[in-house]
Amino acid sequence: MFRTLRYQDSNIDDHGESDADVNAKIEKSRHGDLLFLLDHAKSGGEAAANTDQQNDSISHINPSNWSTCGPPVEDKVDQEMAKMDGRIHRKRNEQLCHHPLSGQCIHCVPLEPFDSAYLEHLDPPVKFMSFHAYLRKLTGGQSKGKFSSLENLSCHIRPGCRDHPPWPNGICTKCQPNPVTLEIQPYRHVDFVQFENPQLMNTFLDYWRQTSCQRIGIMLGRYARFNAPGSPPLAIKAVVAVIYEPAQALKITTLYLNNFNVTNLVNL
Repeated sequence: MFRTLRYQDSNIDDHGESDADVNAKIEKSRHGDLLFLLDHAKSGGEAAANTDQQNDSISHINPSNWSTCGPPVEDKVDQEMAKMDGRIHRKRNEQLCHHPLSGQCIHCVPLEPFDSAYLEHLDPPVKFMSFHAYLRKLTGGQSKGKFSSLENLSCHIRPGCRDHPPWPNGICTKCQPNPVTLEIQPYRHVDFVQFENPQLMNTFLDYWRQTSCQRIGIMLGRYARFNAPGSPPLAIKAVVAVIYEPAQALKITTLYLNNFNVTNLVNL
């Protein structure tokens, strides 16, 4: 059984309150009040055991132990892509190229894998470059990626402004955070999804066709190069071998996972 308290009353012992009293407190809450859910069903021994278990779990993720894990190992397809040239080689244009066969000009020089004009002229046009092409764009040029680090944005209100009452009663252009503009991601981590067996998707969708209920499925498989005609340079495809469906309670507009354990999924 959980009870709900306002932030100002968090030190009051209200064991045995009825649901009507709890609902009355919620109705009297104001904008900005914090609500807490406290579990009183557990005994003191269970609470202490849970606390010890949490402390043990925290000790297992001590940052000082991270160095013993070794460097992260990239997927084989990523290692293969990193060694590839990735540039788009073009044939000699007999009308525009007036140099010897051993030379190159702007009409026949290889293009970078992130060239937007080349991607737009593919059939069908490619709107998003591959992830490895995006990495080449960041690390290319004269700077070699020197100025491509991520910016640490701060959306906190600057304290100490005396021109108005403190937030949330007042705010001005001096203390408000800088605006954040969302942009479309210019690349895709996976450029194509392929199923080893076409019946995988049909079997998964049959449940939705028959019941109209939502359902979660986790696709398991491997990554491989995607070099089909018309594909973007340095593209990667996901080859799905199986669809894992965890235990779940389904409804038309919602669904609930039943005792879903990520560790068991990783060990598959």
